[in-house]
Amino acid sequence: LIYLGATHVVRAADEWYQIEVIIFQQKNPSTSEYETLPANTLLPDTSAAALLVDEGSKGIKVLSSAHYAMKKQYSQLAGSSHFNPLIHLAWRQPVKFRQQGQKILIQGGKVLSRTAATPEVSPPTPAAPNTDPNAGPNEEGTAPPRAANPPSTVQAPPLYELSGTIALSRGRMLILDADLVYYQTGGSIPPARTGGRVQNNSDLKLFRMIEKRHMRGQEINFFDHPAFGMLVHVRSLSKNASAE
Repeated sequence: LIYLGATHVVRAADEWYQIEVIIFQQKNPSTSEYETLPANTLLPDTSAAALLVDEGSKGIKVLSSAHYAMKKQYSQLAGSSHFNPLIHLAWRQPVKFRQQGQKILIQGGKVLSRTAATPEVSPPTPAAPNTDPNAGPNEEGTAPPRAANPPSTVQAPPLYELSGTIALSRGRMLILDADLVYYQTGGSIPPARTGGRVQNNSDLKLFRMIEKRHMRGQEINFFDHPAFGMLVHVRSLSKNASAE
């Protein structure tokens, strides 16, 4: 009983992992019309995704290139005439046993649009009391309300060439969930984004990778798509990795 209880405690505790990701464009994609996403496409849900920062509130920390294990693979992709690396990053995070993995926000490549914005109109300024004895009161006995304040512009977040989420969970094996969208643009017209959706136009094609993969640690895993691909390397860290 003591042994079983100790095993349970170890499994329930957080275990630290380093995740390294390379995402690359296929320069000569073998894509067809059915592989592109339709207009008004719902984007990956990033509302609960954690940001990769120097030290996140959930213990997630982005790592420098000194920690990379796939430098050779990146160099091979960068030197190839068939591929174009978009993202190379690594981070460490705690992963609980048999619980849903924390989504990590992935963004990179070219910024396709920084100018998309939505107008925000302030409510009208409340009407002032009517103190002019020569002006007849309106129905409320006050001067007519003033016009609405001039609209202000709310800057929309930038839209990147590659965006989406990656989540790592663990049971008997490691499981990686990827939900990524790659935007292929052939012109200068920026994609319009409204309410978590992107409107396709003739100069924009969207490709989405949704994949769930069982993986082993210390191996390079290849996620394939006709328009883009991803290499993932995961390794377990020592128990004191969070204190490094």
